[in-house]
Order: sequence, then C-alpha cells, then structure tokens
Amino acid sequence: MSHGNDPRVHRDPSQRMPEGWQSPSVGTIENFRRSQRLGEVATHHPVLRQRAREIPRDVIQSGVMRALEYKLQSTAERELEAGRRLVGLAAPQIGEGVRAFIAQFTTDPTTSKDSELTLMINPEIEPWEDDTRLGSEGCFSCGPLAGIVERPSQVRATWFDLGGKRHEEAVSDFRAVILGHENDHLDGILFPDHVISQGREIAWVNAEEALAYGQSIRSGEPWQPTCPVDQWEAMNRPDDAEGPIFRLEAFSVINQD
Repeated sequence: MSHGNDPRVHRDPSQRMPEGWQSPSVGTIENFRRSQRLGEVATHHPVLRQRAREIPRDVIQSGVMRALEYKLQSTAERELEAGRRLVGLAAPQIGEGVRAFIAQFTTDPTTSKDSELTLMINPEIEPWEDDTRLGSEGCFSCGPLAGIVERPSQVRATWFDLGGKRHEEAVSDFRAVILGHENDHLDGILFPDHVISQGREIAWVNAEEALAYGQSIRSGEPWQPTCPVDQWEAMNRPDDAEGPIFRLEAFSVINQD
C-alpha cells in the first residue's frame, strides 16, 4: 500500500500524531547515539536495519559474549521491573549488530511456568509446518506501536549456547512467534514492516491501552489512532528534515560525545 504522490496526503507525519507526541529535530545519524531509556536504539538507527553479523565459533565462548548476555539480560530485567512485559530482546536492539538474542520460549515442566530468557547465539529459525497464526505484536524498539502479524505457528530452532553447545528444538504457538519476531531483528526487519506488507494497519497503543486494544482486536472493531505508512516511513529516516518520531518522555534523544 502506497500513498504515492497523492496531493491530498499530508507529508508531515506530525500532523496525524496523537496528542502529546512530537517530531523533534535530532539532526543526522552522526549526532544520534542512544535514547535515555535503558540503552534503547531508535527505529531509525542503522543497526536495526542491517543484517547482523554471524558470531565466529571461536568468539562464542569468550568474555565478549558473556558481556553481551549480561547487557541483554540486565536491559530486560529493567524493563520488567518497570512493569513492561518483555519476552525477547535482540542484540541489535541494544546497538550490537551480531546474531544473538534472548527469548522466553520454553516451559519449566515442574511448574508449567515460562522459563527465564534464554540466550540464543547464531540462531536459525525455520517453519516446519504450513500452519500460521495471527497475533498482536509490539516491540521494545518501536515504542507504543502494535499491529497484527501472521507468522508460522510451528518452527524448528537451532542455536548455540555460551558453552558452544548446539541445540535444536521444535517450538509452537506463541513461543514460535517470539522466536520469529526476535530472529527478524537479526535480518533488519521490524514487526510494522510485516503489518504493512500483509495489508493491515499499525496502531498507536500506549501501555495503559493494551487491554483495550486486545479486546478491540478480538471483537473485530477498528482501533484509533493508527500510524499511517508515511508516518512509519518517517520514523525510519534519520536524515529526514521532519525528524524521526518519538514520544519525548520515553524516547528523549541525547547527544553523547
């Protein structure tokens, strides 16, 4: 779906943003470092749009990888402590362009509770059945955006742990969605890309609206406000004169010399 050159479309994305949102000027990508929130990189940071590098076998068991795991886990813990649900986090989301992520995808057989977030190094996630499922997704890197994405409901995952051991596991349902979402980050894909390519609308959903949004989706009722395609595209352009879009209190951009 494209607006093309339709003169009826306002090209300034801030004209359709919900109240309380702004489009600050952050200059070029050289001036942008990190947002203030938990080491997060914003949607326009190039590391989120590049294919992450595979980690050499002789590096997997190194202190570098242990440091990366600590950085991922500590960032995830701060999110959870702040009351935000987080079931996965990829290295590019904290500025590290390598093929690794942590994900919650197994269940403790003694308690039936979700496991801790597992570090997966050089993962390969492949569908192993034709079944798909529709579900609402959000993302640590996309702020309060949500949308419906169709993904394989059963995948086969292979990865290495910090000890260099190779694992293989069949994963289904929501856990398959988690792995698919996190693996996308390693290929420079964000979930709104799927929402758009699958012909659906991206929604602005604040944390306090999550329950209402889920109820709206289940009932088939439309949700407002939505994030138009050109607004999403503006969020991904670091050098756009209108500036990337952030919620200022959550994504205040700072320069770090």
